[in-house]
Amino acid sequence: MLTPLAVRVPKSRCRQSSVIDPTACAAVKVVTSSEVQGGRLRSLMPVSTSQIIDLPLSQGDLTVSIRRTSTRSDSAVLFLPGLLGIHKVWLSVIPRLPSEFDALTIDFAGRGGSSSSDSVWGIDRHVADTVEAVEWFGYQNVIVVGYSFGAFVGCRLAELYPSLVSSLVVVDGGLTLNGDLAAAPLEALQTFLGPSWERLNAVFPDYESCLSAWRSHPSFSTVAPNVIEQYLSYSVAGAPPHVRYRANIDSIVTDGYEILGDGAAVTALARIGQPTELVRSEHRQVGATDSLIDDGTVAAFVDVKAELSCLTVPGTDHVSLPLGALGADAIAASIQRMAART
Repeated sequence: MLTPLAVRVPKSRCRQSSVIDPTACAAVKVVTSSEVQGGRLRSLMPVSTSQIIDLPLSQGDLTVSIRRTSTRSDSAVLFLPGLLGIHKVWLSVIPRLPSEFDALTIDFAGRGGSSSSDSVWGIDRHVADTVEAVEWFGYQNVIVVGYSFGAFVGCRLAELYPSLVSSLVVVDGGLTLNGDLAAAPLEALQTFLGPSWERLNAVFPDYESCLSAWRSHPSFSTVAPNVIEQYLSYSVAGAPPHVRYRANIDSIVTDGYEILGDGAAVTALARIGQPTELVRSEHRQVGATDSLIDDGTVAAFVDVKAELSCLTVPGTDHVSLPLGALGADAIAASIQRMAART
């Protein structure tokens, strides 16, 4: 059982990060430790509300966002982001869910609102943070939806905490990624991140320069402009002349190396028994002819893993899959299928 601590507004961090969207910090919920004993934090939120909350967990602060729309007392959909680690990647999917689903999303340690967290990274660290976050809200079981790196975290969570995870939707992740990954890890990571790599490492003189660089990302060409702006307004931070993506680059590199390997945390999907659906993009990147997870890998896995089914979404690439309308529709439908099975 998690030892209750105070949930606090990190005011100094908000000022220092100069997040473009002020609601990223202003919406943080403040409660006392006595109010959250026994996972009662969710009960303090009225139905049909959303909050961004900063949780002081055992390994450091973790920023989460919760949409409470359900009166159900024990279950939710848990959304885990990709390697860039910011919960806003799900902003197209969550509105497509029926009102009976609570939605809990996370900024992974080292990214977004959790970017000041310490230097201990890795899938198992993120699993531990996620379990603590779920405990704060008192959920007894969750449907896990993990994108890219988050799919690996979700599968490991399902392996280590099988009673907590009822089913999974893994989005372009969880299986061996396509490409020659062992020869040169840094080059492999750069290939995996594609056009995002240069933007992640860049420092810009002002907000508009940074926003303009990210707006021109090839994958955003199929994403609605208002979605792009909402995503970027939360994801870009700093103060001129040092404006950049809101992440500790070391956390991205460390976690990226792990999913390009073959350790226990990366191969968890093979060992879990929960119903699982893979939602896959058609192309690795805009202009590519291959997908991030190749057909042979999927076919071989489905042949031996009865709990896994696969859906490929035409007209999508890895980055646009959760943000664009085509992918968001497919992911939301997959969540509802998984909910019907549990």
